[in-house]
Amino acid sequence: MSVYIRLDPEVAHDLFNAECRCQWCQLYRLRTPTWAREDYVYFLQEGVDGPIKIGHGRCPDRRLRGCQSGNPRELRLLGYRPGYRRDERTLHLRFKRLRIRGEWFQPADELLAFIKETIRHA
Repeated sequence: MSVYIRLDPEVAHDLFNAECRCQWCQLYRLRTPTWAREDYVYFLQEGVDGPIKIGHGRCPDRRLRGCQSGNPRELRLLGYRPGYRRDERTLHLRFKRLRIRGEWFQPADELLAFIKETIRHA
């Protein structure tokens, strides 16, 4: 269920993150208060055949930019799906045999197939 509240622009500016300029964030920020925003589990990949990061956040595009600033190879957003931190942890456990380090996993066929079947955006 989505909740929409009309706010005075000055109040809205204080409540929402005005830093992110991606289209997704701008629309989301204008239509949804912070407490009602949907969380996502996202999948980033380093290069075309590099490791895959399984992460969690409210703006996959912003996370991509944040992760990219600390990575010398180009990252790409494979996609995202609605989910919370517990869903991220569940996926980490499901694919633990593919773990390289932290939230980074080997790009095995099993993981790639799961991502392809469940993502909302690619």
